Amino acid sequence: MSIEELRALRLSKIEKMDALLKKGENISEEETKSFDALDKSQADLKAQIQRSEKLSSLNEELSKPTSKAFKDVNIAKNVADDEVLENTGFKNFGEYLQAVQGGVDSRLNFTADQSLGVPKEGGFLVPPEFGKLLIDYDPDQSLVRPRATVLPASGSSEAEIRFPSLDQSGADNMYAGVSVSWLDENKQIPSSNWKLKEISLRAKGIKGLIPLSNELLRNTATSSKLASTLLRQALSFAEDEAFISGDGVGKPTGFLKSACLIKSKRLQSNKISVDDLLQMISSFRGKSPQWIISKTAFIQIANLKDSVGNLLWQQNVINGFKGTIFGYPVTFSDYIPTLGTVADVILADFSKYYIKDGQGIVLSMSSHENFSSDKTLIKATKFVDGKVATTDKMNIKGVDYSPFVALDGSSAKNTPSV
Repeated sequence: MSIEELRALRLSKIEKMDALLKKGENISEEETKSFDALDKSQADLKAQIQRSEKLSSLNEELSKPTSKAFKDVNIAKNVADDEVLENTGFKNFGEYLQAVQGGVDSRLNFTADQSLGVPKEGGFLVPPEFGKLLIDYDPDQSLVRPRATVLPASGSSEAEIRFPSLDQSGADNMYAGVSVSWLDENKQIPSSNWKLKEISLRAKGIKGLIPLSNELLRNTATSSKLASTLLRQALSFAEDEAFISGDGVGKPTGFLKSACLIKSKRLQSNKISVDDLLQMISSFRGKSPQWIISKTAFIQIANLKDSVGNLLWQQNVINGFKGTIFGYPVTFSDYIPTLGTVADVILADFSKYYIKDGQGIVLSMSSHENFSSDKTLIKATKFVDGKVATTDKMNIKGVDYSPFVALDGSSAKNTPSV
């Protein structure tokens, strides 16, 4: 079935769901079951469409001719390796590493530009094709980047970008001080002052170090896979750690450190209840809500029940769990705090988290410290910053809302009165 046919089929499912919703309170139990079945079907179709689109994109990329010939270099090449990447001049990432190790390859782009945040000894700029490979994070493994708003690199890596954000905090209402009023004829229009705050992003350097044996580096096909995988996993973990809880000092500011974060009190310490989740939803305001839940809380979430004892998640030993709670997608993660602590459950709109990448990745290698063990140390430096685009909580009629809501560690019952 083509992608267009899959989209048409999904649209028909959604239209049927819409027709059922329009019945309002008159919807029957059988129709409710039909709605849930249609919802699961359209979600499965969405996933199938995404897989088909990715495969189509890969096929298109592989079908492109390789237009750039290799330059003559004094490096032994693996003639069996035909994975040629266009515009790099290298067969694969392993051959690029081999070139960096030698340091005299005419295909390399050396830089010691301090404005890029490059260490004083300098390094080699990773070709964009390989740089993309290193940050092509899997949404199942990387939490923030695949869901955030990523701003493309421009200028030098240290170039600061600034953009305005409405000040929606305090009693100035969600429209940042702008007021509206009904007017009688010939009455003067009252003035209002709208407020802006400025958000700035300046890429910071993050370094990854991995030792590889020289024998492995000589096998370009193997080192290509292993080195790119290790670097990607290391960079992904370091980025997520900073995007979640970074303090902003030499690293991005995590959303858990943002002034806009709402900590929703839980009913009972070390427990997660349906009412806890509902309270979080009531404090949330955003367009693309996503549950991020600690893996240590999985058993409690799996056993959540409604007021009449029904499981909140419809468990099925064959098909597993439904991938949503109250209609919002669920991801279990190792990156967030453990059960019973602040932010073991998060409801977030990650499109409100902005990431600014710097100009590529700089790579250097040294065998001095590991000479006796016949190993080479690979150092990759990447430049990135991140920050929540909302400067504070949104206040509407005295009630705070936010695109980032975390379940608090302490219970409402144990909170001391002030």
